[in-house]
Amino acid sequence: MRLIACRLQNVRRHKELALRFGRELTLIGGANETGKSTLVEALHKGLFLRATATGRGVEELRSRLHPGLPDVEISFAAQGDVWRLRKRFAGSSGTCQLSNGSGLA
Repeated sequence: MRLIACRLQNVRRHKELALRFGRELTLIGGANETGKSTLVEALHKGLFLRATATGRGVEELRSRLHPGLPDVEISFAAQGDVWRLRKRFAGSSGTCQLSNGSGLA
């Protein structure tokens, strides 16, 4: 699996963040408290935490600055196809969508 891009909405200090990953290597840099660790944590939770999860894991994603539910979208290449995973973390009404270029979900 190779990460291609990600988009975060309403995740901690990020109202909207879109990022494309390099084919070989992507370096994330910046001053303290600019959201570098938040990006990595959002990627991890986007890949491994259920969108319907509750508790500390989801609360840690919520923004105190921006209204709205945390939304994480990750594009990746796997098995010769490009996939898009989108999760909106909203407790029992959270949503998860997985699709590829052919529209398979």
